[in-house]
Amino acid sequence: VFFLMIRRPPRSTLDRSSAASDVYKRQMQRYVYLFKEGSSAMRSILGLKGSRLCEIYRMGLPTPPGLVITTEGCAKYYENNRSHPQGLEKELSQRFEMLEKGIGRKLGHERDPLLVSVRAGAEKQMPGLMDSCCNIGLNDKSVIGLARRTSNETFAWDTYRRFIEDFGSVSMGIQRERFENARDTLLQSKKLEKDANLSTQDIRQLIEDYLKIVNKYAGKSFPQNPEEQLWMTIEAIFKSWNFQRSIAYRRMNDMLDLRGTGVTIQAMVFGNLNHQSGAGRVFSRNPLTGEKGLYGEYLMNIQGEEMMSGRALAPKDITKLKIEHAGIYAQLAKYGDRLEEHFHDVQDLQFTIQDGKLFILYSKDAKRTPTAALKIATDLVKEGKTRVNKAVMSLAPSSFQYLRYKTISSESRALLASNLIGTGTPGSLAAASGVVVFNKEKVEHWAREKGKKVILISKDCSSEDYVPVTMVDGYITQRGGVTADFAILTRDIGKACVFSVNKLQINSDLQSGQIGDFKLKEGDVISINGATGEIYKGEVDLKESEIPADYFNVMNWVDTFCKLKMMVNANTAEEAKLGRRLGAEGIGLLRTENSISIGEKLKTIQKAIFAVNPDEKTKYLKKLAHSHKEDIQKILLEMDGKPCVIRMLDSSLNDYIPSEEGKQKSLSKELNIPLENIKAQHKRYAEYYPSLGMRGTRLSVIHPYIYTYQAKAIFMAAMELVDQGKHPIVLIELPMVSSSYEYTYAKKIIDEAAKEVGADHKVNYKVGLLVEVPRAALTIHEVAHEIGFIHFGTNDLTQMTCGFSREDSGRFLNKFVEKGIYAKGPFDSVDQKGVGEFMKICIERVKKVNPGIQFGVAGKHACDLPSIEFFSKMGINNLSCPPSFFPVAKISAAQVSLLNSQDTSDHTSIIFK
Repeated sequence: VFFLMIRRPPRSTLDRSSAASDVYKRQMQRYVYLFKEGSSAMRSILGLKGSRLCEIYRMGLPTPPGLVITTEGCAKYYENNRSHPQGLEKELSQRFEMLEKGIGRKLGHERDPLLVSVRAGAEKQMPGLMDSCCNIGLNDKSVIGLARRTSNETFAWDTYRRFIEDFGSVSMGIQRERFENARDTLLQSKKLEKDANLSTQDIRQLIEDYLKIVNKYAGKSFPQNPEEQLWMTIEAIFKSWNFQRSIAYRRMNDMLDLRGTGVTIQAMVFGNLNHQSGAGRVFSRNPLTGEKGLYGEYLMNIQGEEMMSGRALAPKDITKLKIEHAGIYAQLAKYGDRLEEHFHDVQDLQFTIQDGKLFILYSKDAKRTPTAALKIATDLVKEGKTRVNKAVMSLAPSSFQYLRYKTISSESRALLASNLIGTGTPGSLAAASGVVVFNKEKVEHWAREKGKKVILISKDCSSEDYVPVTMVDGYITQRGGVTADFAILTRDIGKACVFSVNKLQINSDLQSGQIGDFKLKEGDVISINGATGEIYKGEVDLKESEIPADYFNVMNWVDTFCKLKMMVNANTAEEAKLGRRLGAEGIGLLRTENSISIGEKLKTIQKAIFAVNPDEKTKYLKKLAHSHKEDIQKILLEMDGKPCVIRMLDSSLNDYIPSEEGKQKSLSKELNIPLENIKAQHKRYAEYYPSLGMRGTRLSVIHPYIYTYQAKAIFMAAMELVDQGKHPIVLIELPMVSSSYEYTYAKKIIDEAAKEVGADHKVNYKVGLLVEVPRAALTIHEVAHEIGFIHFGTNDLTQMTCGFSREDSGRFLNKFVEKGIYAKGPFDSVDQKGVGEFMKICIERVKKVNPGIQFGVAGKHACDLPSIEFFSKMGINNLSCPPSFFPVAKISAAQVSLLNSQDTSDHTSIIFK
């Protein structure tokens, strides 16, 4: 029985400081580093996986040795028209020879073979790259040497069988299902449940079948030269950088600036050597809840790649390892704690047990749910393992859009017991209901074209499902556990997940299946509870989860670092209440047209539009103003004492008139208005380009009575609150202004309305504008002394600056970004050279006249970290976004402040307010 004798350099304190730029330039000319030559400080050069392995190896943990090909090697591969850069082959040969000498074995040697694994690893965690390939170096001769050395013929041939399957699918492009079907056919013929029960002769027969598959579908024989195997796999990894799913992930996660992936080559240790061997993955804390203690899965007599890839059948909970192998469990807990101390964050460890000896194959900062992130940050600071500023920097802002998720109440679960059709391994905190889809190619049809919520049912938990999974609400798999790579990603993007449903069968047509005796077909509605692993027939009532208790403590820390005023978009009292509870310092955008466009208020404004005489029109406008006053008052009450930016009506009047004749007839009957009148008004207000038509402040010029009645409603709402001893702060915002004189004209209407109702000396109010038109950005300084505040509507400003609409540009903008025409999608991250320049000019010109004025941004750009950094440097004072994105924006703003700050104190005084 063998295991690798691993040599390490003397343990010493590692230098993690950034090297001087000239040193890095010399390093960038190299393409290959041994583990002992690298460190975590070289992440951009070696990739996250490679740099971390170097660090762990040098820490003295039981980590198999290896080497890393730099990310620059991948970048040069594409620059050289998909050919390896000059010097890479020679350098890899030299370093690999050093690796072989250190271990005492040669790659693929006939009598004593060194086998290696090859894995991809970019600078940031990124699924979608090529799956790992293990056991490189095996061939028809070295497998015999491996069998003799280990005295385990079954293990050796099974390892060769696994290698052919991995290499054939990863490096030769053969569909893995072809190998799996051959294996399943053999198992069925032998009446066996799993491949671990196959005899040596069975495995050798299966290898023959696999080699025939390679010949048939690759058009050539399986390579027997170990060096050829290695280089084919390296090239496959480089090619995977431009897989569709890889590009999609980089685009969706703002990683398009990454140059390439590193390649990690590591000596193999074997979890399938015997029944004292195994593999698994653990987190040093629970990544769903944040609770301290090991969380994860393992299986004995298995290779680790099966666990990571999501193909493992029914992995065991890690707590069972404590019973089966208490010593190894204790070592895992110790290493997890040590790595937490070293990296100041919760760790995700991959391990292999070879003949009773534990090896740590990799460790990285763990992905976690927002609930877990808040508890982990709080606990790590309490335990002294990290400082407050580092805890804030450890938060992943984008994940906090999933802070609140759908759940099934315990009361509902009791009632649903009779609808339970199956269970699996709980994979998330969220629950979901939706139509069943078995074929990932049909997800877009159901989710986008039909507008349905979808539950995708898949055989494996595979990264090939990434694009469709982004469109679904729930995900069920037959195989794979909660620690599979793609399971972690699926949880990270807020999906409800249930894994390893062992009674699940999927029919070959990918249109039907069953869970136990319950039959399912595409389009059937089911529900899943990711927190319990339960699956129900039919739709269930879902509710929003509560805000975690640790949120408020961590937000106290965030407040300490955040330099910008963080506000929330709210159109209802409920949204305002939620925003205030989340920590908003006011409302940055209240869209008044949203409340007017529903129910009786919609009918009232329609009657006002169709009214023939002035008295009738006035009657309906007064009725509308009364309803509007009540809506505004509820919102002001929720935000008492905090500023509320109320945007005046920004819709075209034609938005309230149906264009289809059938709907016009229905409206005519409902409102008792002549059809000819409706058609005439529709024709009167019809526009070719409504987004650039008579909307916003232009309405006040053509129909001043609309803004008059609306302003009176706002002021009367505030005045009644003042009479009750409340302190409303009203900021009235004029939208779609293009001329300074247009602004003053509309402002005069607002001020006169205030005087008319007696609010001018009673209500704390200001009038400002929303800069959405480039001309306003250039000219509004002409009346800056009359402006109370300025917000930038970066969505419309982007449309008018770049010349395309957000709705239509989705069909081509991704290609523009991929080709480098835009660095990022301008609706996702602000276009700094175009839109940003207009904003800068506006701020500089206005401040010369009115230096104390406040500037803000409301919308999606307020949640984007690079945009926030840009805004903070140009003089923006406040940001506003929807409640669901508020934590994203606030954490991002705090991290921007920390990145630009020289503050190194630990802020212990604000740890637990």
